[in-house]
Amino acid sequence: MPRKPDIELLRRLAGEISPEQLRFVDSYASEGIGVFMPVGGACAMALTPEHTHPSYMFVLNFDDRTEVRLRGSIAPGQPGRVYSLLPSVPHQELPAEEPPRYIAVMIEPELLEGELAEYDDVSRSDFDDAFHDAHRELLPALRRFMIEADNAGPGSSRVLRGLAVQICHCLIRAARGSQASNDAVSSRIDIDRAIQHMSQNLSEKLLVAELAAVANMSPSHFSRVFREEVGRSPGDYLRNLRLDRAKRLLLAGDAPLTRVAHECGLGSGAYLSACFKERFNVTPSEYRERARRL
Repeated sequence: MPRKPDIELLRRLAGEISPEQLRFVDSYASEGIGVFMPVGGACAMALTPEHTHPSYMFVLNFDDRTEVRLRGSIAPGQPGRVYSLLPSVPHQELPAEEPPRYIAVMIEPELLEGELAEYDDVSRSDFDDAFHDAHRELLPALRRFMIEADNAGPGSSRVLRGLAVQICHCLIRAARGSQASNDAVSSRIDIDRAIQHMSQNLSEKLLVAELAAVANMSPSHFSRVFREEVGRSPGDYLRNLRLDRAKRLLLAGDAPLTRVAHECGLGSGAYLSACFKERFNVTPSEYRERARRL
């Protein structure tokens, strides 16, 4: 389970939000920036009509199902593009039948505008209810930020500060339409595309050949590059994603293990229990019971 940031830090970014409103949201934050990813359900604050945030908000959409009501009109998400909104603008995410799939980034004005001062061809108005193609380094930077925030240790505050600055410049450069060209970056983006495909299809049977096709690689090349970039095989990484989702589902309700296993793509309750015990040294039932006692 992701490390929970201090609620007061999140409120500086998002406004008067409560832990209950973030029940289905993984959140990661450091000074001046927060990253929010819905998992298994929507953010209750996001569904509140005419709510505002004191920060700039950027949403990287993974599909077109998430709609936002703003200034009397409704805008659907645009996959692969970043939606931006200025601080203190009233808006609402509309309820949907399926859980939303996006990553939201909130950045305090002082941080973003400090980095924006380096550019003479981008202004604050470029982030007023606008869509921009995602910078190819944005998703890898967000992923590194979430991992560092979740495993905070000595030096993490400085690393997170550096990643926060990088994320700011990815968003600013997306607004000005500039992209860096680099083969290594391209490989990372291809791998991240495959990881995104895993995350969006955890309940489905996923083969290496399918993931390689998503990354535009041969299966053997994909497996090699994936291990180089991520540090483990595609199968191991996918199994860990499924187990992390199982943990969230176990905390979210009383669904039987067979249903949890099916929604995570782990086949059966028995296989879920075996994998869960191997990784976390506790059974799913024990994990759920311990969480209830906290």
